[in-house]
Amino acid sequence: VIEPPVLLAVYLLYGVWLGARMVLTDTEVTHLPGHLARARADHFVDLGTRGDQYPVIGGVLRFPWRMPGEYWLLRWVPWVPARWQLPSARVVSLLIGAVGLWAAMQHATMLGGPWAGTLVGLIVASQATLVGTAATASYQSSVATLWEVGLWRGGNTSGLAGVGLGLLRHTAWPMAVVLWASAWIPLALVGALLVFLHGWPAVWTNVLWPTPMTAPRDNTVRYALKTGLQRYESFALWIPLALLGWRAMPIRLVLISVLTLAVAHGWRALSWPKLVVGYLYDFHLPVVVALAVMLASVPVTPEWIGALTLAALWGLVRPRHPALP
Repeated sequence: VIEPPVLLAVYLLYGVWLGARMVLTDTEVTHLPGHLARARADHFVDLGTRGDQYPVIGGVLRFPWRMPGEYWLLRWVPWVPARWQLPSARVVSLLIGAVGLWAAMQHATMLGGPWAGTLVGLIVASQATLVGTAATASYQSSVATLWEVGLWRGGNTSGLAGVGLGLLRHTAWPMAVVLWASAWIPLALVGALLVFLHGWPAVWTNVLWPTPMTAPRDNTVRYALKTGLQRYESFALWIPLALLGWRAMPIRLVLISVLTLAVAHGWRALSWPKLVVGYLYDFHLPVVVALAVMLASVPVTPEWIGALTLAALWGLVRPRHPALP
């Protein structure tokens, strides 16, 4: 069993290495100051079709359908010297992702023992798509962390995590509703009301009467499946290993994540299936916890250790992330 601090250190080091190699992502272009010209050029086709004039606040392009929490996360960036803005924002995002990984390891340990917790760290820390996404300056590591912490802790923590999710992204509201429902307490209801009051009119309009997504590139299901398999390539070994000899499976975690993903992003899949691949990260931690518990239920033999080592090395030897050159 590898102790959580060791796995977290590996996760952080790998994330810093990936962050130093990755090019700017679409989210970073629209959230960090100094990239407005590129943002308008890159998004003219798919965002400009509505004819809206997007305001610039604090040097950042503001889209009216985004929740305020998404911008609060990086409000501090302009006070950092320009040279260090991107690296420091990526490190902060990675640290938030590390909190989510720690929570997932504790969750798996609670369900399947210390070996399950170790396996969560091995699966996540060896997957460049997961670590690299956490290392981008965006809301995604915060969404994934709040989702996992809320499902793990329940009670007041779940209610507060739902508030955070609701304020971060309107696409995360189905996740927030699940957490509020699981924490049926007055605090959760107050949180739901606060999120409702903070919802911008344009956000609510976009949720109730969503504009169909327009795909600038291939919008076929085949392309979406190909992209998903490329980004999460090593799971082609983790999942079969989990299914081969599992004796225990927290089916609740898998069902909650899959059903919430379908509710939150199913309508997007109808017009642009590939877009949903980008949202898989938000839901990955509970699913990895379930996989780890399944893998930990198999008797440990040298052959089994070798197969798990091969799966981890596969992810490390073939790092996959769309921002890697």
